[in-house]
Amino acid sequence: EERMLFLQDFYIQTGAQQEVGLENFPFTWIGNPDSLLINGKGLASKCLEGGDAFENEKACLVNTCNDTLAWTPTVSVEAGKTYRFRIINSAQLVMQNV
Repeated sequence: EERMLFLQDFYIQTGAQQEVGLENFPFTWIGNPDSLLINGKGLASKCLEGGDAFENEKACLVNTCNDTLAWTPTVSVEAGKTYRFRIINSAQLVMQNV
């Protein structure tokens, strides 16, 4: 049986904001991602209560701020079974090792 892990990086900055820094001369690093998403789920600390972007719907999805368990990735497996994990990294700038 197979399971897929689709890895993405998540930045609160918009693509346009990141582009400005990346096209600068000299190059301006945009920083590390605010979160790692696994199969589209993840939490950015800035989106949690007390974070800089909490309640900022343009920066964070409302659900990421309200229900942390709904946004925690899980992969279901059964004991005694063999699984093939297919790992896809779609990060834009940061290499992610598993």
